[in-house]
Amino acid sequence: HKVVTNWQLNHYVRVAVHNNQVVGTLIAELGADFWDPERKLLQERAWFVSKPHRGTRAGAKLWQAWDQDCDQYLESGRVQAVLLSTQGPDTNFDPGRRGWRLIEQTWMKEQ
Repeated sequence: HKVVTNWQLNHYVRVAVHNNQVVGTLIAELGADFWDPERKLLQERAWFVSKPHRGTRAGAKLWQAWDQDCDQYLESGRVQAVLLSTQGPDTNFDPGRRGWRLIEQTWMKEQ
C-alpha cells in the first residue's frame, strides 16, 4: 500500500479499467537526469496488461493516455524528457512511428 501510494503521489500511475476492474497499468518514475540533475525526467518503469485483456485495445488505450500525458508533461515544462522501454524484437510495437526517438537499447544478463 505504501509503495503504490508513493507512486501515485510522487511519480506517475495510469491504469486501464474494464468492468470496474483494473486490467492494466503503466507506472513511471519522476526524477532527475543522472548526468544533469537539473533536468527532470519521466521514465517508464512498468507497463502491464493482464493476459485475458491483451489484444482487447486495453494496452493501446493505456499507451494513448500515457503518450498524451507525456506531451502535457513536456509542454508544461514539468519534465524535459520522457523515457520508455520496450520488450525487444518479440513485439511489433514501434514507438518510432508515434514520434519517439530510439536513443539506446538495454540488455540484461542474469544468473
